Amino acid sequence: MKKLIIFDFDGVLADTLNAFYPLIKDGMKSIGLSISKKQYQNLFMGNIHRGFKDFIKDNKKLEQFLKFRKANYDKYYYDKKQGAKLFPGVKKFIEKISKKYLLTIASSGRKENVESLLKRNNIADFFSLVLADSSISKVAMIAEI
Repeated sequence: MKKLIIFDFDGVLADTLNAFYPLIKDGMKSIGLSISKKQYQNLFMGNIHRGFKDFIKDNKKLEQFLKFRKANYDKYYYDKKQGAKLFPGVKKFIEKISKKYLLTIASSGRKENVESLLKRNNIADFFSLVLADSSISKVAMIAEI
C-alpha cells in the first residue's frame, strides 16, 4: 500500500510570487497603501487572510482590496511573462515520487488554476485528488483527504 503525500501548491510546487506580488502591490495601491515584496512575503508567516486584515487595518479598505484581488486574479496568474509556473525540477520530482506515493494537493488557490498549471506541465494525472478553495480551511481539506 502506498503512503500519502499532501502538497500545498503556491510556493511549494508552483512559483507564484512573481505573479501574485504585482497583484497584491496593485491592490494595495488601489486603496492608498503600499507593500514591499518582503512585507508581502512576511504575511505568509501566519494565515495570509489574517495578515491582509492586520496589514490594512480598515474593514472598508480590506473589502475594496479583496474585490480588486478577486477581479484581477486570473490576469496576473496567467500573465505570459510573470505568471505562475512550476518550480524547476518539480515535474521530474513528481513523476519519480508518484511511483511510491499517492499524491494530493490542498490549496487555498483556485482549483481551475491549479489544475490548469498541472495539465500544462503534463503532471495532472499523478495527483489522486486536488482540493483548492479559499473558502475551505486547510484543516478541513486535510480531513477530507
